[in-house]
Amino acid sequence: MSDDFNVTAEYDQPSYIGGETIKVTISGEDVVTETQDSQIGPLTIPIINPVTGAKTTISVPVEHATITVTTEESVIIDVSEPIVDDSPQPRTWVVSNDKLSISSVA
Repeated sequence: MSDDFNVTAEYDQPSYIGGETIKVTISGEDVVTETQDSQIGPLTIPIINPVTGAKTTISVPVEHATITVTTEESVIIDVSEPIVDDSPQPRTWVVSNDKLSISSVA
């Protein structure tokens, strides 16, 4: 299984006045790709001649195939890890209830 995160984060406005709330919202998804080995068959396919009604079957042997399934899954902020603010005056950030944004005071 592999994860390919396609996530961005944006500030809600380009600048802030002291005391205003700064909000950063994430959006995107995690594209999860899984591969499995699978046996297909053997198969027996019924055949009919529609004019005469004659019937037979054909057999298809076993095939081993790799099946790849890709799904897009939503993402949220991981509240089990701290938000790291490396700015000269680090702020305390609060994660929203839906875990899609963080906020702090300018």
